[in-house]
Amino acid sequence: MVHVIATCPDGEEMVVLVEKSMVRKATSPPKPLKQYTYTVTRETIDSHYQDGDIEILGTYETLAAANRVARNNMTEEWGEHCFDDFEVEVVDGMVRVDAVFLEGERMAVRIEKTEVEKYSMARKAVAQNRVAEARRHIEVYHVVRETIDYHNDPHGGAQNTTINGTYVSLEKANEAAGRDLDYDWDRDFFEEYNEMVKEGMVTINTTCPEGERINVYVKRGSLTTDHAEMAGLVEEIVADMEDELDDELEDGESEDGSEEE
Repeated sequence: MVHVIATCPDGEEMVVLVEKSMVRKATSPPKPLKQYTYTVTRETIDSHYQDGDIEILGTYETLAAANRVARNNMTEEWGEHCFDDFEVEVVDGMVRVDAVFLEGERMAVRIEKTEVEKYSMARKAVAQNRVAEARRHIEVYHVVRETIDYHNDPHGGAQNTTINGTYVSLEKANEAAGRDLDYDWDRDFFEEYNEMVKEGMVTINTTCPEGERINVYVKRGSLTTDHAEMAGLVEEIVADMEDELDDELEDGESEDGSEEE
């Protein structure tokens, strides 16, 4: 380092020096680690009908679990002797099954991969903060049924929307949405019945014989827990979240060592 001392003609001294200082680099946030959920669907294709019937068999956090369900679902439900043709293949690591029943009906099982971003650093702290935050603000999933009466109002003005359930777990909300219409009607009642997954959430669109449309879907929402009358509900929800957190952390610790089919 340079250090200079000079004396001016009038006797005044001037000092010039170079000092070393520390510069702290800003810590960049942790990069998100790409993770996925896997939804297993089963489509029934009957040559007598134009539209196929799609059923959601479940949503799973690991590919291995989804592959097991996709591979074994049909044979566990009907047995191998019921099929004239049964083909299993793996595409991009995901099991695909195409089968033909002895009566000619076709069935296909597929896996839909949905990306979920989680941070690899401070994973436990973030998850625990989520539980703490839930004590005043809870993310929930509503199961919504929407009825549009085109039969009595061709312009679609006669509508009715109800919330048939609210869940903390997306998986439970998806299961409830998939069963919602089964409590009131058989699948054969509908002229059209289409079930799909959008951004990880179930959506069902149907058409009734007289033209009414009934749609069921899962919608993300939130509950504010500042009200005293919600105290008991909040404690129950937080307890469920803590149980799910323990399972999530255990799965995260063993995830690197798990085998995928």
